[in-house]
Formats: sequence, C-alpha cells, structure tokens
Amino acid sequence: RLFLPPEAPTAAHAGLWLAALALAWTLALSPYLAWGAELVSGYAERARVTAWRESAGLLGMVAAALLYAAGPTPADGLALVFVFLAASVPLTFAALLLRVPEPPDLSRRRLPLREAARVALRNRPFLRLLAAWFVNGAANALPAALFLFFVEHRLGAPDWAGPLLVAYFLAAVAGAPVWSALSRRAPKHRVWSWAMLWACAVFLWVPSLGQGGVWAFA
Repeated sequence: RLFLPPEAPTAAHAGLWLAALALAWTLALSPYLAWGAELVSGYAERARVTAWRESAGLLGMVAAALLYAAGPTPADGLALVFVFLAASVPLTFAALLLRVPEPPDLSRRRLPLREAARVALRNRPFLRLLAAWFVNGAANALPAALFLFFVEHRLGAPDWAGPLLVAYFLAAVAGAPVWSALSRRAPKHRVWSWAMLWACAVFLWVPSLGQGGVWAFA
C-alpha cells in the first residue's frame, strides 16, 4: 500500500502506512541488531561484523536509489523498488536462517519487563549510551528525511537528487573500513565520537549553500 498507492493518495494514507512500516521495521531490526552483536564475542570482531552489516545495508540503499531513478515516473521507480524487495528479502532472510548459527543463550534467567527496566535505569553508562544513540539517530534522520527536498528546493537541482544520493551512500560504504580499522586501535566509543564530530564539521556548512551549490554539496 505504501509503494503502490492509490491514484489520489491522501496524507492520512501516507501517514498510516508509514507508521505501519516504521513499526514493522523496528520489530525486525531490534532482534537483527542483537543477533549481530552475539555472533562473535571479541571487541574488534564485533566492529567487523557491524561494518559488514552496515555496508551491506548502504549498498541496498544505493540499489534502491538507482532503481527509483530508473523509473520513468516516481510511481514507476517505487514499483521497481518494491519488486526488488519482494524478490530479494525472502531469499536473503532464508539464507540467513539456514547459514548463520544461533549463538548459545548465556542468560542466567529471564528478567520480567519491569525488573529489566529498573536494572537498565540504574545503569548510568547504559543511560548515557542510550541518550547519545537517540541524539545520533535524530541527527541521522533529519538529512535522510530532508535530503531530496533540500536538493530540489534549496539547491534547485532536482535532477541531481539520484546521483547525489548514490554518492552519499557510496561514501558511507567507502568509509566503513576506515572506521572499522580505527576501532581496532582505539576504544569504539571514542571512534564513534570522532565520527560524529567529523559529520558535524562537514554538515555545518550545508545550510549556507544556495541555488546552484551542487558541487559544493557533493
């Protein structure tokens, strides 16, 4: 319903199905990320697993952007993305379930929800991590949501939206090995902080761009 909307879609239609998609994505993503953290136990090995996982996700975004741009109309582009997902997701998830072993459960006992919440709220380092993750997630969501609008209305270059998106994600894929290598030489929380400061230093200049600032944005 989201990729193939009716002829005259409404804001309520988009809001309803976007909320359903976000809920389903959260339900799938939480155990998926936890699974990746449990596949290996080493400090550097977990960084390597994460780098591969995020790079694969970014390559998927590049593929989706290219498929969207290949459609003669936005609706056709979305239909191509939907067909790609409908064909690839069942195959890749089946391969994942068949090939990746389930790590051993080392839990001593299962905590009830309220008790688990109390334990988490008393864990100050965890609360700091959660706050930083929330701020970082909000900062990542802003450019993701406004990217196309910024390119079209601020830079005045709607035809450049696809190539700029591809460049954006390919740069992230190229940077993943760099941050992974750094995480083997320094504590990961410090590497994450360096990455955030680097992103802030780069994006700080974006609001100063105007019409025709495509190459500066790239």
